[in-house]
Amino acid sequence: MKKLSTLFLFLALQFSLQAGEVTRTGLQQVRPAFPISRGHLYAQIPMRFFFQDQILELAPDLLTGETYWDIQGGLGLFYGLNDHVDFSLHQIVYQDNHKPGTGYNLPDDLFLRARVANFGDPASPLRYGGMIEVRLPIAEYHNLPLEPFSAGRVGWGLTFLASRLGDPDDPGAGLLLNANLGFFFHNDHDLVLTTAPDDTLSAAHNSSELTFGCSVSRSLGAVDLQAELYGRAFLRKPAATAYTRESFVYFSPGISYTLPSTIQFHFTTDLRLSGDADQTRYWHARADALPWKTLPNLPGWRINLGLTVPLIPFPRLSRPESAAAADEYSRQELEQELTKRMAGERKKAEETEANLVRIRAERERISAILERLRATLERSGGQPADSTAAPLTEPGP
Repeated sequence: MKKLSTLFLFLALQFSLQAGEVTRTGLQQVRPAFPISRGHLYAQIPMRFFFQDQILELAPDLLTGETYWDIQGGLGLFYGLNDHVDFSLHQIVYQDNHKPGTGYNLPDDLFLRARVANFGDPASPLRYGGMIEVRLPIAEYHNLPLEPFSAGRVGWGLTFLASRLGDPDDPGAGLLLNANLGFFFHNDHDLVLTTAPDDTLSAAHNSSELTFGCSVSRSLGAVDLQAELYGRAFLRKPAATAYTRESFVYFSPGISYTLPSTIQFHFTTDLRLSGDADQTRYWHARADALPWKTLPNLPGWRINLGLTVPLIPFPRLSRPESAAAADEYSRQELEQELTKRMAGERKKAEETEANLVRIRAERERISAILERLRATLERSGGQPADSTAAPLTEPGP
């Protein structure tokens, strides 16, 4: 019941902030190779959840069951420094840790990211860049099932970014293609991952992962459609007692909707394409303490919800008057108004053309008069034809 209450609390938080708050970043695992706008500050409230029932047979005709949840909620901030650099902060506020007692981390870890991107020929649709990421261990518990591996120490990663824009002058318009390739390094050398008193197994080296992904998105007015294919593959695996030692690949279709008041909601679904292999060594003495032997280490599916909030500039709390006035017209009235305006513009163009014809004729008439005057002056030897003045005589000596 506590899990359900927490889920509904986060859902209520998502929809209680819809009074004019949105951005166009979306819920992205694959990041584009261009930053957010210079001087803009955005906040994002993402959450995701997964649940699965586990049914055990204690005796013939005697079954018991339990529902396992994995819920995560967070808060992100994004700031555009200039045309090539932006920064982001993502704090996981709540994370199920599947441990006895409270059963959750509050808060969980903090992620800091810096993106340097938007490089390439301005006339070309191709953009390139890179991103550096640091994970700071704030949570009480790490090495959690149903979540990507976390060592409980500072980790960092580098990612290469590439994008193909639908419109070089408007990165958010048209069909957008993105690709990411990077590495993430865990500082887990000699680290014991479990709290079992007799567990002395530790990693012989720092583990590392290859991160990869590609995405496509399309803006259709108030609706944005996206699809992502992303995953992680261990180059060096952590200790055998680590949950989620397995590499994985997810396909994630999603949709975002923007209200007239600039509020935007996001919805995506993660669908795991990789298998159910379990490579974890469980350090428990009792068989009934092995819930994850019958559950996947990684969710087979996951629901993601989100809301993004522009802080600078602050969102419009009401629709502009022009948009409200446009809604008062029917389609036929709009067509009539458009036809009327086009007729008015056509009439103005015709009047302008007539004025140009008159000006051209007047110029030709004036040119003819000047030409006649010039010819008359030449025949009269430089004096006016109607002059009666006597020629000038030189004074006597």
